[in-house]
Formats: sequence, structure tokens, C-alpha cells
Amino acid sequence: MKNVLRLRSSSRVSIFNKLGEWDGSIVELSKNGATVDLIEKTREPPPVKPPCVHLVCACLKKNPMKTLLEKTTEVNVSKITFVKTANTDGANVRLAGKWLDGGKASDVVKEGSEQCGRLDVPDVTNKIGDLKAVIDDAQQGDVRIAVCRERSPASVPIVEFAGGLPPDSSLMLLVGPEGGWSPLEEEWFDSESKIVPVSLGSNVLRA
Repeated sequence: MKNVLRLRSSSRVSIFNKLGEWDGSIVELSKNGATVDLIEKTREPPPVKPPCVHLVCACLKKNPMKTLLEKTTEVNVSKITFVKTANTDGANVRLAGKWLDGGKASDVVKEGSEQCGRLDVPDVTNKIGDLKAVIDDAQQGDVRIAVCRERSPASVPIVEFAGGLPPDSSLMLLVGPEGGWSPLEEEWFDSESKIVPVSLGSNVLRA
């Protein structure tokens, strides 16, 4: 804050968390943080909490991964987990591992929340997950699971699927890698009655 943002003692700042936003004044700056005197609460949290959406996505290249973290933050995704799938490129797995271990992914969503005015920050899982283990864990709770499969004849439009969810429901959305899901993964999805195939349209979206 001191060297990059050029803030000093008595500088005015905005502080936010899930409880609201406040105007404040910096009392003391240190290398690792700052002490802020809260002056006035300027914003309350939304009266209606948005649905809990957990995005599970195959590891991506650098620029697409940064864009995904930024945009999912802007649309109120609650949690983001990167996974390794059968067709995930090894270089993407290594890059995602570095971003998660080094805190880069968390920094991107924090900055995204600040930029878009969101009062909370998405939870980014700090390690690359195993696809099956992540889904199995979700199936233990009351979580609706949807997998993006634009070419599956069983897929329903995602708007139609989302429109049928209760307002307070939790959703896990699975997004595959470049090259799509493997035949074995698709067979497994088909065998799981709780996993619903959804589509954003007939076109294949670039990862």
C-alpha cells in the first residue's frame, strides 16, 4: 500500500468485507499491513444473498485463467476449484499449481472484488483437485451438479436448468478442458444420476 498505492498516514481508504463497506483513515502503515480507523459505514450487504455457485474448471493457460478468475468474481461465483482431467495439458496443470501455491489466484479474485464493488471474495481452493473426488464430496451434501457438455443429446439449456433451481440452492458447475471431456469421463457422468448435462449452445467455446 505504501510503495505501490502511495498511501500515507491519514490517507482515506475504503474497507469492505461480507458485513459491509466503510470509509476509513489510515492510522499507521507497516511493511505487512495497516491500521485503519473506521469512520462511517457506507454500504450494507445485499438483503438477498446470491446463490452459492462452485465453479470446477480444468486448468487453463495463463491469460484464460486470469480472465476466468476475474469474470467469475464479477458474476458472484462463490468458490473456484481447478482440477486435472484426462485431456488437461500438463503445462496448464503446472501453471495452475504455481498460481495456487504462490497466492496469485487469490490476489486476482481479491482485486476483482475491489474493482467490481463486491463485498466478499470468492474462495479459491489452494490446490489442484481430483475431478472425481471433488464431485464425490459434493454429492455428500445438498448440491446440484451440472456439467457443461454442449454436444450431448441429453443436455438441457443452462438457463432452463438454472431457472428450475430453488432460490437458496447450491450449484456446482463443471467446465472441461481444451479437447473436451474424455470418453471415460463422459461415461462416468452418464452413470451418475445427480450430474445433469447442460449446454450454453451448440458452439464449442474456447478455453
